[in-house]
Amino acid sequence: MKSYSIHELSNDTETVLSFVAAEHLAVITENGKPSALMIGVSEENFEETLSILKQMKDMHKNQRENEKVGS
Repeated sequence: MKSYSIHELSNDTETVLSFVAAEHLAVITENGKPSALMIGVSEENFEETLSILKQMKDMHKNQRENEKVGS
């Protein structure tokens, strides 16, 4: 998976966005550590992609809450 530093994103946004549009996924790093994901979407798949990401976020939140309760 391709990664770009926050500085690369800031200095060459067009290149990063072009890559994400074509390859659909890139990691953004800050001080060499992952800090964000960029996911390419289109008008056709935007709503579906957003829905999937929200579901994953909710699943992760529930898992973390269950781990706290089980401790």
